[in-house]
Amino acid sequence: MNVPIYRNPQFDVPAETMPLSEIMNALEQRAKISLIFLDACRNNPLADRLNRDVAGTSRGGATRGLAPIETQGAGTLVAFAAAPGQVAADGTDGHSPFTRALITNLSGPGIEIGTAFKRVIREVRSATGGKQSPQILSSLDLEFYLDGSATLEAPRPLKVDNVDIAALDFNKAMRVDTARTWKRFIAKHGESSYADAARQSIQRLGKSDDFRSSLAAMAQEQKMLDSKDKRAAAQQALQSKGFDTGATDGAFGGQTRRAVTAFQAARGLKQSGFLDQETGASLGLTFARIDQDILSATSARRYDPTDLEGLEDEPVIAIVRCLSPLPLTYGTFARHLYAAVYDGQQVGWQEAKAIVVRCGGHLATIDSSDENTFVASLVNTDDRFFSSSFEGGEHRRVGPWLGLSNENGSAEGWRWTTGTAVTFARWFRRPPEKAGAATPYAAYRANKVPLAAYVDTWEARDPSRPVSGFIAEFE
Repeated sequence: MNVPIYRNPQFDVPAETMPLSEIMNALEQRAKISLIFLDACRNNPLADRLNRDVAGTSRGGATRGLAPIETQGAGTLVAFAAAPGQVAADGTDGHSPFTRALITNLSGPGIEIGTAFKRVIREVRSATGGKQSPQILSSLDLEFYLDGSATLEAPRPLKVDNVDIAALDFNKAMRVDTARTWKRFIAKHGESSYADAARQSIQRLGKSDDFRSSLAAMAQEQKMLDSKDKRAAAQQALQSKGFDTGATDGAFGGQTRRAVTAFQAARGLKQSGFLDQETGASLGLTFARIDQDILSATSARRYDPTDLEGLEDEPVIAIVRCLSPLPLTYGTFARHLYAAVYDGQQVGWQEAKAIVVRCGGHLATIDSSDENTFVASLVNTDDRFFSSSFEGGEHRRVGPWLGLSNENGSAEGWRWTTGTAVTFARWFRRPPEKAGAATPYAAYRANKVPLAAYVDTWEARDPSRPVSGFIAEFE
């Protein structure tokens, strides 16, 4: 007589798998530092089957998902492809988004593992539309650099008679890790033994999304093609290469965008649909290149002022220290320093003004089209500066505060916080005609635009409705 064998999936799991804790214990007993990367889902794929097939068992035991993991040693890092409860995407090019991000960010020299994994998180979130967010569990008490050398402890206090300034600055530059900082390091320590690693870091950042996102491409296009004539010339250049823009009138509509994208695809460029510097150069355009080195980064971030010492100008360090811990990005225009400050808790105009005045500056004043283009580019490469909504049948994007106010309520009463009159304006639609007590301040804003549109126009704003940041200016 044949007796059917019932296989209980709950009992099969321990028999057919190996506990992660055993792997971790084996590594921790043999190595000073253990790195474990798990490219797997963190939901419980057996939960539904267990609840369906296992009669009389507790539902709690079948639905709790992966059990918590704890490290035993002081030198273990476990990196998960997804947060608890999330599914890890498989990808379409032979690698999952998590594995692809690891290959991209763990292959360069001179990268501290914590910094590298932050980039992995950012890239996976971007690749999956925010549906997957890697997570890290670490008990490392040393800084570990992915360059094949030994681990490095945090810098120790300086000794007057034995100071390796290049090594100290190199550690600072690794923590900041921006193209601007690395270039300043090379300018200062170009003959040191660390210079090659610094140059490799610049190359790595150049290949990342530092200045290559669609928003960054929009900012570059706005800065290069800042007149109707220049935009018409760009259309003519596309036409001459066989890419139909429809008209050559300087208006970049859907046909021109499609022509740009097709040209970029044909040349193997990033297909942003915008005429960034790389695309312009391939077209043979002779407009002046934009020096991105003046920008600290394309997105607002928190800086440790001590990491900038020796690698930044003293005024910059003082301003960063004053605005800390708010995330910011900064840059220079016409010998003025601008800081775009992000406040995730939202900030009102008067509060923003008080913060900037305390730091010795004022909310940004804008006197020309070039200055407005520069200031707008500071924030348009970081979508967090804008809130998007759909109201009245149209998309609306509201950005950071400017130093523009109208406290007397008249149509001609708009003044910059410095007291100067408005000689250049970039109002959305038209100058506010009803500038009463409800809308005495201005912020970047545009309506009837795509949710990720570049915004360089202003609009009056109710001070009772805070925004996500402000732009400060320092002489």
